[in-house]
Amino acid sequence: MSAIILALLLAPQAHGRPSLPRYADAPLVTCPAATDAYQTWVTRGRSGATSLVPRSAIGAIPANRRAEAASRLDAAPLVALDLAQATDLLGSAALLDANPGLKPFLVRNVVPSFDGAYYGGPIRVGLKDDTLYVSAAILGCGGFFKNPIVVMLPRAPDRVEIDVVAAL
Repeated sequence: MSAIILALLLAPQAHGRPSLPRYADAPLVTCPAATDAYQTWVTRGRSGATSLVPRSAIGAIPANRRAEAASRLDAAPLVALDLAQATDLLGSAALLDANPGLKPFLVRNVVPSFDGAYYGGPIRVGLKDDTLYVSAAILGCGGFFKNPIVVMLPRAPDRVEIDVVAAL
């Protein structure tokens, strides 16, 4: 019996040699380049502690208006909208009616959705001082594209920082 226990203790796994390949042995995986160059919208900002913008103050642009909205953000990551422009882009005034006193801004975003099991994933929008942070995480790397959102804010931020993470 003691010979069996000794043999188990002297097995390669017992000496720090894992039976599975080490992380460093795994081949590198790279995501294909996006055809719409969403990467130009990413700034790699690091938000730290921010005040989250509530989900009820963020609106999705319908697919049939997405290209138009994205083209409006070519020169800047954030564009102030008046109420008529926001209603037209969103196709409804519901977001504006639900957030009286706040102003609509068209903001860069590169993930397909901000709906998840809980708010905060895959997209978070937050304010810290004069900076608006948009951070996103997604599984895989094929889901990123230019997908602007309308965010209701009390005032225009001075900067917008966008960061994304893909888990393969």
